Amino acid sequence: MDGRPATHAYLELSVSEAGWSDDFNASTSATGEFSIKGVPPGSYVLSAVENDTDVHHRAQQKIEVGNENLDSVVIAFGKGITIRGRIVSASPGLNALDRIRVDLEPISDSDTASFDFAKAKQDGSFQISDVLDGNYALRVFGADQGWYVKSARIGAKDALQDGLEVEKGSSGGTLEIVLSSASAQLEGEVTSDDKPVAGAEVRAKPDPETPYNRIRAGGTITDQNGHFIFNNLAPGKYKITARMPSVSPAAPATTSEAKTVTLGEHDHQAVQLTLAAPQTE
Repeated sequence: MDGRPATHAYLELSVSEAGWSDDFNASTSATGEFSIKGVPPGSYVLSAVENDTDVHHRAQQKIEVGNENLDSVVIAFGKGITIRGRIVSASPGLNALDRIRVDLEPISDSDTASFDFAKAKQDGSFQISDVLDGNYALRVFGADQGWYVKSARIGAKDALQDGLEVEKGSSGGTLEIVLSSASAQLEGEVTSDDKPVAGAEVRAKPDPETPYNRIRAGGTITDQNGHFIFNNLAPGKYKITARMPSVSPAAPATTSEAKTVTLGEHDHQAVQLTLAAPQTE
């Protein structure tokens, strides 16, 4: 980065478009050099990450490995844009902003898009450096119990609706994330043959669900009385389903029909889910 050797960088080599590999990794030396041995021929993505005190640098590039050694691979930090942001509150009482982490999760097929994140400071400001070209979904973790992401915008763009599109030459911008404590509560019961079902998986998914609004999805498990509760759902429309995993690989899982609910701020609603009997031939 800035022409200097990256002396504390970690590198991983993954099969192109197939995710991270635990087999091929390395760390840079005091001169910024690295070596990854025993790599079979093929197409790969070489990913590097370097963590400074306040910022986090990433870089990626495609690598074609043949039968000969590659002795001149150079991967450089500082090629992406910087996204600066701030977390603000729509309700009083938001504390410990420095516990909140903002993640950018790549969802595109870009060759360079990579996972990036930053931790907020106590004043709510944060900075994500070297964000590479690609399409990203926003994730926010660490907010106080009962708080949710009310909105997230960078300029006029709605990040929860359209995601974040990063392109070469773009100037970044300020990402404003608004948190609110006006969350909704949804509870209910899961039954089968008029009896409560313990241990059923219940999912609440935004309707319609997109790669960008999955931050608002939730999951829980029913208790011994078949009861479940979601305490911190963002206001909006959801599809609620229940599923009981099969105890045998040969037997199908039982699921419920989806129920649709629309929740407002500080709303409290209840829903009943009934598991259907598994289909038999």
